[in-house]
Amino acid sequence: MLEDIFRVLEERLPQPADPDELTRGMIAIAPFDAEDIDDKPLKVVGVVSNGVMLDFIVMKTDKDDGSIFPSIEGNVWPLKPRQAA
Repeated sequence: MLEDIFRVLEERLPQPADPDELTRGMIAIAPFDAEDIDDKPLKVVGVVSNGVMLDFIVMKTDKDDGSIFPSIEGNVWPLKPRQAA
């Protein structure tokens, strides 16, 4: 009888989460303007983790057709203050 109860509980209760899955995901942040390693402008909109590293989620603009697309960047640099003319 007790074995049957444990079997039913095991079948119906959710299984523990995989610890690796708990460290993966995306965090939305307050967007900010930045540049990539090639000094191209982008907007940082989030941080993503693959369980090992953190990367930035960025929005880039295609210079040819003006389309905006998401991408991942490992490093970004804040925009340099503009000099007043």
